[in-house]
Amino acid sequence: MVAIDVISFQQIIHNLIRNAAEALCDRPEPRINLWTGSEGQFAIIAVADNGPGIDPAALNRIFEPFFTTKPDQQSVLVKEGKAGESQPSLMLMQAA
Repeated sequence: MVAIDVISFQQIIHNLIRNAAEALCDRPEPRINLWTGSEGQFAIIAVADNGPGIDPAALNRIFEPFFTTKPDQQSVLVKEGKAGESQPSLMLMQAA
């Protein structure tokens, strides 16, 4: 078992789903998929959508505080935290 900050974790998942929904505003058949699973000692949570994806040039910057690709400069702050005292959290993102 790993101790986490439940509020921060909920906020991260909420932000991922909200960003996916915002990316789908003009799509004819919007779709958001959420998967959970595990691999060895790691929990896996994946949020995917059929939106335009993240520009590969922006992928290296998405964890910078206040970085955004949104034209109105509304940004979601993603905090890197610790899942436990000795186990740092890890978030991987992949452009579709």
